[in-house]
Amino acid sequence: MKITEQVIRDSLKRNSGRVDFSKIALKDSLRKAGMDSMEISHLMLEIEEAGGVTIPDEDLDGLDSDKEILAYLQSKQPPL
Repeated sequence: MKITEQVIRDSLKRNSGRVDFSKIALKDSLRKAGMDSMEISHLMLEIEEAGGVTIPDEDLDGLDSDKEILAYLQSKQPPL
């Protein structure tokens, strides 16, 4: 599946019931928005499954916003 902003937003909604992501900008920090480390871990696992990719642990720390996650995953997807 191609990873899009909507795929990430849908995953965010499923993985954090406490944060209203309709009010969060694409570039905003997930941690500052209120997600805890467990929610972020679940989010990243779901996104990895949806995109058919594995994100190495050393890359996870740098992925703290929708925009960063989307850019990273798009850079890892093979061209169509």
